[in-house]
Amino acid sequence: MLSVERESQVAAFALALANFEEDPQQVTQQFEAIQGSIDAESSLGVQINQLLWEELLRTRRSLSFWRSLGEAEGELSKALSNQHIRLQQNYLRLMQEQ
Repeated sequence: MLSVERESQVAAFALALANFEEDPQQVTQQFEAIQGSIDAESSLGVQINQLLWEELLRTRRSLSFWRSLGEAEGELSKALSNQHIRLQQNYLRLMQEQ
């Protein structure tokens, strides 16, 4: 069972994690506090916690990459649609002139 102090650390970490993109330093500080308290109890717990933390960071970087890629793809798609519409309009004008 978690101690009251550990529960408050975990709760603070969860809240900080929800705001990860706005304040990643706070999340790191909360993680280090939890890591410090686990360190006194179990080296295996520290290793597992560190692996989870590294996976979280990798996942966040991946999310950021795919989000930016999706935004770029959306902008490209919009530009292609606009270009296609202009080409259609030019073609129709050309046909009307003939």
